[in-house]
Amino acid sequence: MLKPEDEFIHPFPRDLKETWKENWYFNFIDREKGIWGFNHLSLVRNKGKARFTAAHVVQGQPRIYSNVIEIPGSFPGNLLTDGVVAIKCLEPLQTYQADYRGKDHELLLRVEGRFPIYDYEHDLQDEKDISLSMAHYEQSCRVTGILKLKGKEIPVDCLGQRDHSWGFREESKLKGWNWLVGQFDDCAVNIMITRKAEETIPGGFISSSRGGVRIVSVEVKTEYEADGLNPLASTYTAQAEDGRTLRIQSKKFSQIRLPVQKGAFVYENFAEFTLLETGQKGSGVEEHLLGQ
Repeated sequence: MLKPEDEFIHPFPRDLKETWKENWYFNFIDREKGIWGFNHLSLVRNKGKARFTAAHVVQGQPRIYSNVIEIPGSFPGNLLTDGVVAIKCLEPLQTYQADYRGKDHELLLRVEGRFPIYDYEHDLQDEKDISLSMAHYEQSCRVTGILKLKGKEIPVDCLGQRDHSWGFREESKLKGWNWLVGQFDDCAVNIMITRKAEETIPGGFISSSRGGVRIVSVEVKTEYEADGLNPLASTYTAQAEDGRTLRIQSKKFSQIRLPVQKGAFVYENFAEFTLLETGQKGSGVEEHLLGQ
């Protein structure tokens, strides 16, 4: 069971030979105001490095910030920052500050849980293969704040997702993944398909005011751009633990492509989603790791 202290920095094994990371991630989409993207922090303990990332699309223009620093001895006041990206837990298990203060724009966000946190618990623990063995939880959120751009202050009010994980995490040992989180008025749908050398692992959950329901199986069909590489749209069929079957269709309206390593990219698609059973519309992020 999650505890309030789980929101903060965790102890890690000494004499690490494998990659061990602690990550915080916050996404948001306000199409009305023309701003969407994510902020991310990764403490890579085996290297002693902290990577701060902000990938935003601001009124049609992708703007990507990435900075790697030595992990300091402490972060005073629990403010995790490099001076540009700043993350702080304001109320454990409920509210965060997630800011970006760049040269071209500033984005000052308050991220508040709208549904209960979903804890993956032992779903991602594998003693035999620690390429992706970690603690992990997520929460659907309401995101409010201010976009400062060209001397103007533009209010932001939208839905988003936050994610916190810590443990062994070596993406280079994975063949790829699909991950999506779609935000709807009365629920959020999170789907994960992780591809290892010998197996494909489904995961995810359906989140609402009543709590989270685990997803136990997933199938996906993806359409690509003319190059055969760039994902355009997908249809997911997911079976939940309570017997529900969901079919969710995605169609990207914007994209940021991020290199992971030589020949491998994460395609971060900002997408419209449709629940095919009801026709309900939503938006969110669909992520594809391809090329490994």
